Amino acid sequence: SLAISLELSLHEIELLLRKHGYCLSKSLPNDMVVLWFLKNTNKYKNNCCLIQNINNTLYELNLPQLMTKLINR
Repeated sequence: SLAISLELSLHEIELLLRKHGYCLSKSLPNDMVVLWFLKNTNKYKNNCCLIQNINNTLYELNLPQLMTKLINR
C-alpha cells in the first residue's frame, strides 16, 4: 500500500519488491487482486481510492487486506 500511495508504477513496484526478496505472484489470489487493480489504475484518480477498492475486493474475497495480516471472517 505504501508503494501505491507513492504513485509508483507497476514496474517500479515490482523492482522495489524484487530488491527486497519479494514479488507479486500470479499464483496467490491476493496478489492477483492487487495486480489487476495496478494494471487498471487509469480508472482511479486518487490512490487512496485505489487502496480502498483493493481492500474492499480483498475483504469480499475473504483475503488479507493491504496493511493487515488478518483474514476477515
